[in-house]
Amino acid sequence: MSSARPHRLLSLLLLVGLTLASCSKPSEVVEPSEELPRHAELVEAEVLRSVSGEPHEAIASTEHVAVVECARSLDPLEADVIRGFRLDVSTTLETETPSVIKVKALVAVHTVGPPEQMRAMLQGSGTVQRGTNREADLELASKGAVRAAMRRLEPIVRRFAVAAD
Repeated sequence: MSSARPHRLLSLLLLVGLTLASCSKPSEVVEPSEELPRHAELVEAEVLRSVSGEPHEAIASTEHVAVVECARSLDPLEADVIRGFRLDVSTTLETETPSVIKVKALVAVHTVGPPEQMRAMLQGSGTVQRGTNREADLELASKGAVRAAMRRLEPIVRRFAVAAD
């Protein structure tokens, strides 16, 4: 009987080893595709006029976030209502210390004229703890600031769209 135990133990170890080996194979990583909101093209082409300010390193990614967040906020509205507005986004590097970066975003909401009128100024801020990559930290803080400001966009647009009718 004692000779059967090492054989069973060896079989068990082999089975466990094969199971672990098959589990440890790297599985194929499938990146989720970011599906753009339905009005993203309209917002990019007609609604979002400008994205400017500092940090300059983060403007391109901030513009993308502004388009996506604006389109997401305005998704329940019809395209004709959305065409009646223009947005200007400005970011400012507010604080940069060895431990924290803070960016402030201002979004000016205008109605299309005549005459064009500024209807609201939305504000948001994004703060990140400093890591090893300054550019990535600036980008994260800028994106957070724009997202925070855009959260209040839909009720403003609804209010002025109803007032225009």
